[in-house]
Amino acid sequence: MEVMEEDDSKKMDGGKEDQSNDATMVVEEEEDEDGSKPNKEAEEGDLKQELDDVVQCWKDLVGSHKLALELVANLCSGGQQEEGDEGDMDGGAMYADDDDEHMWDSDDEAKLMASAAAASSSEGGATMTSPYEQATYDSVASNHLPELILVFFRKWVGFLPAALLDNDENTAPALVSEDVDEILSTCALCLGNVVATSNLPTWSAPPAADAAATSKGGNSNATIKNGLQWCWWELGSILNSSSPNSSYSDNYESKSHVTSVMLSLLRSQPESLTLVDSPTLDYLLALLLSQQQQQPPKQMENNSKETTVVQMHCHIIAMLGVLCCSEEQRPTYHSSATAMGARVCRALLERLRSASEDNNHNRANAVTNSVIVTHEILNVLMDIYGDDDEIKEEVFRREDVLGHFQRCLPGFKRRVKKVAATAGSGGGGGSVSREEVDVWSEAALNASRFIKYMKGR
Repeated sequence: MEVMEEDDSKKMDGGKEDQSNDATMVVEEEEDEDGSKPNKEAEEGDLKQELDDVVQCWKDLVGSHKLALELVANLCSGGQQEEGDEGDMDGGAMYADDDDEHMWDSDDEAKLMASAAAASSSEGGATMTSPYEQATYDSVASNHLPELILVFFRKWVGFLPAALLDNDENTAPALVSEDVDEILSTCALCLGNVVATSNLPTWSAPPAADAAATSKGGNSNATIKNGLQWCWWELGSILNSSSPNSSYSDNYESKSHVTSVMLSLLRSQPESLTLVDSPTLDYLLALLLSQQQQQPPKQMENNSKETTVVQMHCHIIAMLGVLCCSEEQRPTYHSSATAMGARVCRALLERLRSASEDNNHNRANAVTNSVIVTHEILNVLMDIYGDDDEIKEEVFRREDVLGHFQRCLPGFKRRVKKVAATAGSGGGGGSVSREEVDVWSEAALNASRFIKYMKGR
């Protein structure tokens, strides 16, 4: 019996030892697993540090480019006078209690006239260029900064389309897209100042300008003789680098910046008006008419993108106005038997009709954008057809411009009234200032007078 009990106790002790050994193995396995966790955390930390380094390098690059462009923009800004803060702060008052959009309060009309007269008297004469400023502009030109900036502009315009070429989602990180847009905006401002303060026709074109024009799809028969011709060709080439219906059709920001520089060039360099050929005009009209609010909803739901399209349209509309009102274009205008004038007029009227319909869409800023585009087109049409010109008057009557004014003006006044009611309140018109409402109100008043004038002519 004693022997059997000893055997049983040994077995029990042996079982306990086995269990103890198993427990020890489990603990060792758990320790091994716990030992791998620090390695994973270290790898994640290294990856995060590497990503932070990449982001910092990007920010340093973008920051240095923006700083350099801002410096050149300030050097070429010239002695521009700042607009005063005076003015009627009761903007849009003429719409406040006006139930009949055809009626105008004479007191409000007098206020607008007085404000306009005060603004005109305070503008003073033309700004003279000082010897120091002229020396600065000459130095900028002699060091070929404009050419470098324009090439730099081209590369940044093509950056996102090239980066997203193999991207199925066709979207860039917000940090990248915002920084690129800021660079393009600063670059456009810089180029606008450069072309406004430079005598481009006296500059020599870069040595390889003609070869570049041919190799990049330019007109092989064109000869680029001076800096003005090269600058205009470069801008047109950049604008044409992506078609209106390309796969990267969301490149509105770039097109808006390019058209902004082109508008500055046309306004400040009269000789550039003769460089606008038929293909360039065709492309501008295509941009104005094909990229309206018929975009896929997911592309146009972002208000900033929609606003960018409107800015681009306003630049093009203003360019068309400069073209049709310039003395340099009058010989072409007459010799073409009103062809160019008729094409421009039809495009403007078509965009005017679509702008009157934009506010029917369920978008927060659609009404404001409609007002902005309508205001721009009405002003341009009044500038084009306000003078006595038989050729223009023929187009005016044939295209029924007066009828378009009469049909769109009541709706334009209603939309201005709607935006004015929320101006500065943070609502749909919260980003609109009272000064902007004043400008739109004055445009509506001028349009009413224009209708009366054209009826009696």
